[in-house]
Amino acid sequence: MIFTFLFIFWLILNGKITMEIVLLGLILSMVVTRFSYKTIRVSRELEKKIINKFSKIIKYLFILLVEVIKANVDIIKLVLTKDPEISPTLKTIKVDLKSRISKVALANSITLTPGTITVTMNGDQYLIHAIVKSNLDDIEKSIFVEKLEELEE
Repeated sequence: MIFTFLFIFWLILNGKITMEIVLLGLILSMVVTRFSYKTIRVSRELEKKIINKFSKIIKYLFILLVEVIKANVDIIKLVLTKDPEISPTLKTIKVDLKSRISKVALANSITLTPGTITVTMNGDQYLIHAIVKSNLDDIEKSIFVEKLEELEE
């Protein structure tokens, strides 16, 4: 799967198809695929899991994009308000995500959302800073957590 994706990506980036481009693409795709299997422990089983969860991953990324845009609008409003109601707050939350990648994705999603930042992540506990205290209301049950839990199933 990785090989096919890399080869097609190579052909798209080159814009034209010649014998040299195809051969070089095949060789490079094989080398990178072999490298990824050996060094980052990619396996056929992992590839199958990713393919099966691809639509959920795309949905998560779309939700992340929407949340980032909404948070940007909120921050713009704060900046343009004459007397903004800013209430910087730190809050420790505990989220029961199982996989390390889900935990890191949650921390990064919070940090990517303007107005909040993950200060520390220790196991299943996160210390989060927000510019406005209300941004931390029910953050343990946020859409990010919900969708990441779906991905872990």
